[in-house]
Amino acid sequence: MKLIKSSFLKLMILQYIRKHEKLTGYEFMKFCREKGLRVSPGTIYPHLKDLSDRKILTVVNEGRKKYYILTKKGKKTLEELESRKEEIKKLVSKLGIMWETDVNIPRTVLQALRKFLTDLHNFDWNRGNVRVLLKDIEELAETLRRWKNESDRGS
Repeated sequence: MKLIKSSFLKLMILQYIRKHEKLTGYEFMKFCREKGLRVSPGTIYPHLKDLSDRKILTVVNEGRKKYYILTKKGKKTLEELESRKEEIKKLVSKLGIMWETDVNIPRTVLQALRKFLTDLHNFDWNRGNVRVLLKDIEELAETLRRWKNESDRGS
């Protein structure tokens, strides 16, 4: 079974609720196990509490079961995270093309790429951290622009 990062677990919770309208912690643990992911109540329930404390989820008690449902804020948060995720996927795809070419990539560009990809790999998907990632993207873009301008002058 695979371990899963906290940030991706929260994203999975939000996506699951959007698809199924509501969830219990037990249902979500069962879903994760079916997908081959190792999670425990000690992992799931603190995330559900955090998301409900932040008004991303609301809690509805039905008998002995506690259901979690997306709020309007939760739906908006999920949309924002997914759109950012798609932007990042496109950028990483473009960067992958660079590795396949025979271009001699300067050390400064490689360092900026390495920093960005490391930060992306360790990324915790929340709005505050998205700002940090966007800053990394801007720094990477600036490094690439400088490299391109130097190449254009040398041509």
